[in-house]
Amino acid sequence: MEQYNHLLQHVCWGFSTEEYTFDEFQVEIELYNRDVDPKHPWNPDQIVFPYREIVLEAPQGDEFLSIHSLRPDGFSALVLMYDVHHWYREYFHLDPHHYFFEGLSRIKKPTSIPSFFILTGS
Repeated sequence: MEQYNHLLQHVCWGFSTEEYTFDEFQVEIELYNRDVDPKHPWNPDQIVFPYREIVLEAPQGDEFLSIHSLRPDGFSALVLMYDVHHWYREYFHLDPHHYFFEGLSRIKKPTSIPSFFILTGS
């Protein structure tokens, strides 16, 4: 589990107020990554977390979201980013245009379900 302390740090994404369908999100995040860095190694189908459940924790530690993978081999980059985007925009009822995704960082907790903070920059 140690190799999964930081996830999706290679993904470029700027949060928005948009509520995308899965297909729309796939197109938008691929375009975004290509625009930011045409040589960027975005692989939406890559399994980035090979476990069936993950918990996202709000920066203030006051809200959590438990996500379950439908795939037996875990979460792909695209599916996890889709869930992160939608939860982030629902949790932060503010203008997220000033926040950029910088990855997920594991929170060391004595639980069986891995927990992560969403790292952002502005």
